Amino acid sequence: MAIRYPKDSRAHRDCVLGVSFLISTIHYWPQWRGQLPSVQKCLPLLQKIHDSLVVDRIPEGEARDIGKACDAACDYGAAYDSEDSREEQYRGWLKMWFMGASAFEDAYRLSDAWVRPFRDLWDKANEAIQKASRGLAKAHPQEAIDGERIWCAHASPYAHPELEEWITNG
Repeated sequence: MAIRYPKDSRAHRDCVLGVSFLISTIHYWPQWRGQLPSVQKCLPLLQKIHDSLVVDRIPEGEARDIGKACDAACDYGAAYDSEDSREEQYRGWLKMWFMGASAFEDAYRLSDAWVRPFRDLWDKANEAIQKASRGLAKAHPQEAIDGERIWCAHASPYAHPELEEWITNG
């Protein structure tokens, strides 16, 4: 039996990042806070999309890019430490959410080869993510900016570090 590699590995990489960042973020929800139904609604949709992305083997370049994106996300603040205060943990979680939402949006808009076959599912997930993000951004605008900055300037495979100052001071 032949090993199944992803067709359009860049688009596959982008989808894996967009979906996995959010799934991971939802699983890292600070348990001392009450559940957010708008965020929890996203999880089953994201898990179904994740299932559609399964391949037998990811090319080395794709795996390397995914690892670099994960490392950059943590290095630039899209993470939290359980030793931090509850406020810092929540701020870190919010940055993770907004960065993941930005990654998902990139995949949703730019990875047609992987999105098209499951368009209805991606549309539902996008709607749920946008709804949750709007509510969270209204209450936490700085963390929304930080999450966007981390993705656009550092973690994305298409990152532009020069956007750091523009996003922060814009």
